Amino acid sequence: MGTAIVTGGASGIGLATVVLLARAGRKVGIADRNADQLASVCAELQAQGLAVFAVPLDVTDRAGCAAAMAEVEATQGAISTVVTCAGIAAVSRIGDEANAAGWDREIAINLTGTYNIIAGAIAQLKASPSASVVTISSVVGMRSGFAEVGYAASKGGVLALTRQLARELAAFDIRVNCVAPGYVATPMLAGGAGDVQDWMDIHTPMKRLGRSEEIAEAIAFLTTDAASYITGAVLPVDGGYLCV
Repeated sequence: MGTAIVTGGASGIGLATVVLLARAGRKVGIADRNADQLASVCAELQAQGLAVFAVPLDVTDRAGCAAAMAEVEATQGAISTVVTCAGIAAVSRIGDEANAAGWDREIAINLTGTYNIIAGAIAQLKASPSASVVTISSVVGMRSGFAEVGYAASKGGVLALTRQLARELAAFDIRVNCVAPGYVATPMLAGGAGDVQDWMDIHTPMKRLGRSEEIAEAIAFLTTDAASYITGAVLPVDGGYLCV
């Protein structure tokens, strides 16, 4: 197996995914813009004997993504798996120009950042005998919910990007799938847990937040040979949210 890259890998769902892939024997690049947290997480996992390495990266920098992926190939081996966990939720309300930067930032990181990292690794993915990409959308990208407009639009864009890439890249034996988490107990939800729990009680049959590890299990599965005939799929991991 080639090298795996996980963006947003220093916290939340990204970190849980890094740990799962590394424990399964993969060499994993932890890509994150938070340099201090990245260094700390990488050192901790390396001390556990896991084959991980740090990739300081801002996914909004397209040229930087391409350069970082080229450096990974030169120093760690060719990339065969990309998981795009980098994402933010910001204040973005239609017509509220005071918060227009929230829209711009969400689109730049959640949607364009997903494109940038895949584009940066595409030559290596095409050269791999069996490559996979897993993008991260959200149930909010599939149905309106407890989110701001920029977050919903950016995550809906990730769904469309995933399906189109699955169609275009199948000829290169590259599988492109998407995991759409429901509401998950991550740093992104910190500070609003009470309001979110009220929402869960009403709208989610399982009536609880998901755990990062539960989302990571779905992501990890889609990167394996067990999912060799799955591409263009969107897998909700949401406690039943979309059933209601």
